[in-house]
Amino acid sequence: MPQTIASNIVPLFQIIIAFGLINVWLVRFNKPTKYRGAGAANMTDEFAAYGLPKWFMYMVGAGKILIAALMIFGFWVPAVIYPASVLLAVLMVGAVSMHIKVKDPFVRSVPAMLILLMAFINIVSLRPALNDINNNIIIPPSPIPQQSTVEISYMCNGVVRVEEEQDSPSLPPRISYIRERDNVEVAYYGDMGAYIRPEYFSIDRKQIEEGYSFNEINFCKYLKK
Repeated sequence: MPQTIASNIVPLFQIIIAFGLINVWLVRFNKPTKYRGAGAANMTDEFAAYGLPKWFMYMVGAGKILIAALMIFGFWVPAVIYPASVLLAVLMVGAVSMHIKVKDPFVRSVPAMLILLMAFINIVSLRPALNDINNNIIIPPSPIPQQSTVEISYMCNGVVRVEEEQDSPSLPPRISYIRERDNVEVAYYGDMGAYIRPEYFSIDRKQIEEGYSFNEINFCKYLKK
């Protein structure tokens, strides 16, 4: 449906639906009309004729009064008209089916069918606008994870490769000391401190545990090359 037609019809239907529901469920709730199912004298008798419990009548009534309120509120917040029309269409399909169930004359179903038609036109008319809203929603891209930077250097005359990996400037680097000839990590430094694997050094384990000064000179001197 062209947008200009929809912009004129939907507000008109909002008014008709809102005041029609208020009239049926508040003004004429206990009054007979020629459109009541099974010729009932009031709303309570009508739902009883359909075989529906009284609590269900109150639930349907609350739903329709809510729809009427949303139709009026929709003049200020148009986004509520679409879901209100969908809910109304569901309820009116139920209303028409109840008239069929009790074998009412066609004329008694006319108001329910007209409200259903207006709800359906609202749904069809407002669907393109809903799509436009969805299409204009900008989803921010996921943050690109920061890539680690790795710097490689050598010590002990090229015998040991030092790989320094930095994930974030706020974190200490992870440093691996790797024996070049067999690619074995002989020592490590990171968040948990420094760790030297004694099996790759000629220095006594006890000396390492006692805090032997393991500077670069001693590192290269005692490394098993």
